[in-house]
Amino acid sequence: MAIFETSSVRNMTKGGLFATAAVLPFVTGVSLASVAQAAEETADRAMVLEEITVTARKRSETLQDTPVSVTAFTGNNMEARGFTDVSQISDFTPNVQFDSTAPLSGGSNAATIFIRGVGQTDFNHNVDPGVGVYIDGVYLARSVGSVLGLLDVERIEVLRGPQGTLFGKNTIGGAVNVTTRKPGGEFEGKLNATYGRFDRFQINGMINIPLNEDKLALRLSGSTESQDAIAYRADGVGLGGKNNDGARATLYWDASDNLDVTLSADYTTADEDSPVESLLGINPAAQLIILNNAFVATDPSGIFDDRFVIDSLDVGGVMDNGTSEMVGSRYEIYGLSMTLNWNVAGIDVKSITAYRNMDMSFGRDADHSPLVIQGTSNDIEHDQFSQEFNLTGTALDDKLDWLLGALYFEEQSYNYSIVPIVPGLFQNPGLEAMALSLPDGPDKTMLLGIVNGGASGGGPDSIDNKSYAAFLHTSYHFTDEFTLTAGLRYTHEKKYVDVKSSFYQLLELLPEGAPVPDAFRLLTDTDDEKEFDNLSLHLNLEYRWNDDVLTYLSYSEGFKSGGFNARYLSPRPAPISFDEEEVTTYEFGVKSELLEHRLRLNIAAFYSDYTNIQVSAVQNGEPFTQNAASATIKGFELEFTALPMENLTLMGGIGYLDAGYDSLDPGTLVTLDDMFVDTPEWSVNVAAEYTVPLGDTAELVFRGDYSYRSKFANDATNTPQLIQDGYGLLNGGITLDFVEKGLSVTAYGRNLTDEHYIMSGWADIGSIGLIDGTWGRPREWGVTVNYNF
Repeated sequence: MAIFETSSVRNMTKGGLFATAAVLPFVTGVSLASVAQAAEETADRAMVLEEITVTARKRSETLQDTPVSVTAFTGNNMEARGFTDVSQISDFTPNVQFDSTAPLSGGSNAATIFIRGVGQTDFNHNVDPGVGVYIDGVYLARSVGSVLGLLDVERIEVLRGPQGTLFGKNTIGGAVNVTTRKPGGEFEGKLNATYGRFDRFQINGMINIPLNEDKLALRLSGSTESQDAIAYRADGVGLGGKNNDGARATLYWDASDNLDVTLSADYTTADEDSPVESLLGINPAAQLIILNNAFVATDPSGIFDDRFVIDSLDVGGVMDNGTSEMVGSRYEIYGLSMTLNWNVAGIDVKSITAYRNMDMSFGRDADHSPLVIQGTSNDIEHDQFSQEFNLTGTALDDKLDWLLGALYFEEQSYNYSIVPIVPGLFQNPGLEAMALSLPDGPDKTMLLGIVNGGASGGGPDSIDNKSYAAFLHTSYHFTDEFTLTAGLRYTHEKKYVDVKSSFYQLLELLPEGAPVPDAFRLLTDTDDEKEFDNLSLHLNLEYRWNDDVLTYLSYSEGFKSGGFNARYLSPRPAPISFDEEEVTTYEFGVKSELLEHRLRLNIAAFYSDYTNIQVSAVQNGEPFTQNAASATIKGFELEFTALPMENLTLMGGIGYLDAGYDSLDPGTLVTLDDMFVDTPEWSVNVAAEYTVPLGDTAELVFRGDYSYRSKFANDATNTPQLIQDGYGLLNGGITLDFVEKGLSVTAYGRNLTDEHYIMSGWADIGSIGLIDGTWGRPREWGVTVNYNF
């Protein structure tokens, strides 16, 4: 079995050229991911590679026939490369950045996704993501919990550019569409075991069971993974280790000739380390550090200075001097869905009903020291329900394809956050003497508590959001060559937020029933609601020059919903809101297969107007989102797959971005010269695969790939310590495949040159004075044994 598989498959008369096809792993428009599966294998091969289709337009079609900039990955390809979660596709997808850890979170499952310079860094539920993540057609509303594992995944599609009509809100940058494998009519199973560096141990299993003569089938899959820490805190607590389990069950019922039903349930639980983070720098002139160092007790160990800074990765060593604050990442996620397909009088009706629940807790020690300068912990519970209907059909003698859809979505989420207040501020002999001089009572008790133990702030904030949408998507075929597509979507949203915060630790010092001093009552106790309406348009002119060359010109609109800021360290009469942001993109693309289908070349060039941009940064210790600017983003993606000789596949992709602010709103936190977050100018990848047949029953596959990202910023205000210089990642692997026995062994390596780089970070230079960053994973290797039966 070849590791790369190519996607737009055509029936070819010239037999063996395409025996094992190639996956465009190499990433861009339709690349690396495009990679799908070749059309035919030579007659003496025991298996035929599956053709890969995509659903980028909510209907099944080959990748080369889809006039959208899409990259698609097969499950087999990701497995052969040693991928562990969906975030790793970004290395092979031009103009895409996908980090698994959001700034300020300390969690191992909080996605930060940017496509073509558009996305979001804040993980909290009051701010929507800029790239939509979908699993089997179900939208995942929050960035927390959206770093999906790859359990029984059939393919992943990355759609670039606004998807405002078919996918809707919060796909302003694009969408990541994950499709899992469905039950089939034959009994089959799979067992997969991996051992790797840092004692990584993972077992995946799947079994497909036909229950009733192709009418009813059940597919069960499960996974367990553990991995030791990459580095440690000073107190021995691990960083970067994994410990997670997952399961999925899918039941397919072919009820009649015109009705089928799919029921699915998935469950994931994890108790993992925080990622590898370190203190990259401090500002000794910051308000909080000055106060701490001025009022700290006479013990010099209480002084906070640059001795706690660690600005290079030490694998296996101490990366965090902290011994205080909760760290780690724990989560439990489950989902239920029912998909119904029904043909009524020539019209296909599709219904997707879904419910998902997420319970997560994670924390971080922001100062990375034994002192309590600043830290955060979050305890989140989230529920969402969605119901979508799609009706598709044809009209006008099959010249018109149409899709009519409606969506209802609601979510409720609760986040209890804790922010420690520096104890050193209150460790002052004069303040202690003043407290002791007070008469006995709650004021004296509280003041002594401050002196001896400090105070922690925080509290709950919750959201209750509802969304309604209706959309129409039509394609009219004027001729066999020329097609005009038009789409329109209307969305109405209603958002409610409730915010409470207090010096809760001080309240615990009071005797039961004692009055609460006014100074320590709730800092903020308020709520608000806001409604948003949007109408998004899509137009596409498509011309097919021949069977192998397609060109298109498109106009697309998208929006990301507004919301409320919900984390405050000072009193607020009402939550501070921000408005929706919008993108309008003009795109020209070419999709082609040349040289008798031995070369696939896909190109997309675009120009985007980006307005009312939501910028997230830290201001006076508070994470804050504001509408800050308008901008222009332009660029291109190019990708190719080539078969220069039998058994050899070459792939490559290039992405280019030119993103810059045109104007700034008053009081914004950024400048006109600042780089966009997670937006490198260049993203490049190349890959090669060579297959050596070993008789009629086995083959040896050699694979190598390299990806490069040029310099980019990890925060909106371009803190120097968070500017990541350009770097490249080299990966490789060898697979020995005993085709007839269903057995294969793969040895893989990722980041073979052991590059050290910052993948996310945050800074508050003025008030808190801290800069911390999250490190990418170092060199990793492993061996996977796979058995199919």
